[in-house]
Amino acid sequence: MESTVIADTDVVIDFFSGTDPAATVVADLIHKGILALTSVTVFELYAGIAGKKRLKQIDDLVSVLRVYPLEKEDATVAWKNESDLKRR
Repeated sequence: MESTVIADTDVVIDFFSGTDPAATVVADLIHKGILALTSVTVFELYAGIAGKKRLKQIDDLVSVLRVYPLEKEDATVAWKNESDLKRR
């Protein structure tokens, strides 16, 4: 079984826009049933929508993907990892 892949907001926007390679990769991950989002990504997608077409795309995508909450501990770990990467 393949591991779950959590997509960031910019990757999902590229998928909606048909921008490769993100569009192809995301479509493949959805087909395989291993793509997920975080609640923060879902918020960012809804906050940035322009028009009913994009709203429907987001609604449709969120309805078929697992959405993980972002807890304080998760955010702290992500921040530490990002800080470590910036120092390199």
